[in-house]
Amino acid sequence: MILGYLKERFAAVGIRPDKDRLRKITTYSDGYPDYAQRMGLELFLEVGEDGKILDSSIDFAYHEMIRSLDGDFGNYFAAFSPLEREILIALATGKRRANEVATEVRNDMANISKTLKRLVNYGVIERPLIGQYKLSDAVFCGWLKERYGTSLDDYSV
Repeated sequence: MILGYLKERFAAVGIRPDKDRLRKITTYSDGYPDYAQRMGLELFLEVGEDGKILDSSIDFAYHEMIRSLDGDFGNYFAAFSPLEREILIALATGKRRANEVATEVRNDMANISKTLKRLVNYGVIERPLIGQYKLSDAVFCGWLKERYGTSLDDYSV
């Protein structure tokens, strides 16, 4: 559905990306129309006269979109408790299991389990498999990765 929409919108401005590029845009935008539109605008501004979209242009558009959402995501992130923020960063940087998150944030399993359940109830994270967690919004996850690096040692909450 989103692929057809993107193809149609790009064609309207003379840009004809191939299916692989459309899939990459969809993957980066996680299928969210708002993110796809934001990336589309960045691509429209980035693409040359030939209307050809390169992988590097898509990567650039993604990072520009993340940068443009800094204020929105920053305010959203600030609304979480310090422990919730640490857990969100741990999940964004590749920790999937509760015990991995507990080790990363240096907190006991009881607190981590309770907080993970609360974040699932908020809809901020999901449990795709029993015992595993991930952020619900892949773009927010990307923002956390870009903003806070790969380790909690790199920042202070």
